[in-house]
Amino acid sequence: MNDLGYSVGEYLSVRLMGKDRPAGWRRRFFRFPIALYKWGLGGSLGSRILLVRTTGRKTGKPRITSIGYLHDEATDTFYLMAGWGGRTDWFRNLQADPRARIRVGTREFEGIAEFPPPEEAGAILRRYVESRPFMVRTLERDTGLPYDGSDECLRRMATRIGTAAVRPQRP
Repeated sequence: MNDLGYSVGEYLSVRLMGKDRPAGWRRRFFRFPIALYKWGLGGSLGSRILLVRTTGRKTGKPRITSIGYLHDEATDTFYLMAGWGGRTDWFRNLQADPRARIRVGTREFEGIAEFPPPEEAGAILRRYVESRPFMVRTLERDTGLPYDGSDECLRRMATRIGTAAVRPQRP
């Protein structure tokens, strides 16, 4: 998917998110990338959206979620930010059991999630916002804080959302 297509999708996502987790047709909209991956079209999303498989903290069953991410090529780390103030199921599942399976484009790997401290998470948020400007509105909604671009603002925001860092496990 090209950057324009992604930007339009991200704009729509921000508009559709609301304060509560999506239900009904909004939930289906956010789960559409999972279908694209199943149909073998995940490569068209791989530069912006990945799939994370977690283990349900209550059921023990595998759960799959599509998430926007930030990739640090130098360390091969995938940074995932939880919406709705860190109350997303996938994030709470990772907190209970940090083992994850990531599928990004045509690549798939096992990893263990780590949860960076607020200072590091704030720096990650800065990079995320710089590459995805529409996310400022989402961050303000999820954290209840106005965005002013300062390091302190981003650190405070990071304490109110969940950030997970996942690296491929090496054999």
